[in-house]
Amino acid sequence: MCGLGEMATWLPMPSGFTGYAARFCDPALGFAIGWTYWFKYIIVTPNQLTAGALVISFWIDTKQVNAGVWVTVFLMLIVSINYFGVRFFGEFKFWLSSFKATMVSATFAYLSTELVSVTISKAENPRKTIPRAIKLTFFQILFFYMISILLVGTLVPYNHPKLVFATKKSSSAAASPFVVAIELAGIPILPHILSACILLFVFSAANSDLYIATHTIYGLAREGKAPAIFARTDHHSIPVYALIISSCFSCLAYMNVSSDSKTVFKYFVDLVTIFGLLTWISMLVTHIHFVRARRVQHVSDSSIVYKTPFGVAGSYFALVFCCVIALTKSYDVFTHNKNWGRFNYKSFITAYLGIPAYLCLIFGYKLVTRCKGVKPEKADLWSGKDEIDREELAYLARKAMEESTRRRGNWVYETFVAWLF
Repeated sequence: MCGLGEMATWLPMPSGFTGYAARFCDPALGFAIGWTYWFKYIIVTPNQLTAGALVISFWIDTKQVNAGVWVTVFLMLIVSINYFGVRFFGEFKFWLSSFKATMVSATFAYLSTELVSVTISKAENPRKTIPRAIKLTFFQILFFYMISILLVGTLVPYNHPKLVFATKKSSSAAASPFVVAIELAGIPILPHILSACILLFVFSAANSDLYIATHTIYGLAREGKAPAIFARTDHHSIPVYALIISSCFSCLAYMNVSSDSKTVFKYFVDLVTIFGLLTWISMLVTHIHFVRARRVQHVSDSSIVYKTPFGVAGSYFALVFCCVIALTKSYDVFTHNKNWGRFNYKSFITAYLGIPAYLCLIFGYKLVTRCKGVKPEKADLWSGKDEIDREELAYLARKAMEESTRRRGNWVYETFVAWLF
């Protein structure tokens, strides 16, 4: 994410990291990362809808009300919110973000932190706001995730019988170690409050995911890498056809009607994780090529607005780390288990399907277009930069005039409260 921030502050692009990959590394990589990112979010949206149905089962058993009912309610709400546009989306996500805490898998929890690049074109003065957003996103997740795990670890014994039983339950909120911790504390009403907070978080996440999926396919269509119909907008400038196609894939959540919700959730998590890791790998490769191009074209480090804390070495380390995780994250499918024998083919497909799909996108695009990788000395680091520089100067001048009239209350909010959201 830091490497993405370095590129975004040098040259903010509406196309985000897909544009950087095509411009600094290889057009085929830009094509592949764009479609991979869309695949990720058309899967993660029904995944969040499934999670919402699981949480509601804490109050209402699926035998009483089918999970498909709650999927329908959530789906209609998030489609409506996304149709009203990015302004309402931003305000909605702003207020619900305070409920975000932690997720089941560590890798899965950190996915989507690259959301900042999707909203670059919507940000005011991205050279200032993007670095701040990147830093705060990292510390928000680190703070809430680590503190939550620490507190649960100190409150719930590792061998508590309810934990062993909870892992076998088909419900979600009832199986949470947070709920076990609350029950051990003897607070009767708090489990319901916690479940409500989780439900709000899931709803906010589903809304965000549908927004990203819509704008990803919209951006691909504008670049000529997806059918042109998805680039059309209505009179409110909403990419309605992109929203429709992305929403249609959310209907995968109706698998809950005929299958166990917990099993469906696991399949979705596996698919989302591999697509997310491939996205990260592509970003790291792009950042490495960006640094190479800067050095070959003699762009000094002092001209970079935001530099990654560990430089290109950090990107190399993260690249190796992500590749290892992508290849070994589901090694247990090859181990013997009484439930599936010596090989779990269903989990294998969902865990590794993204890798051949990703490679097919890259080499298929190269085969059709005959494109070649971008050499460092020919990478376009400058087109559009002058316009960004002028916009930044105008913004700074306007903010300087507003600074003298800013109320003290705003300063207190921005300093002590805004970082939470």
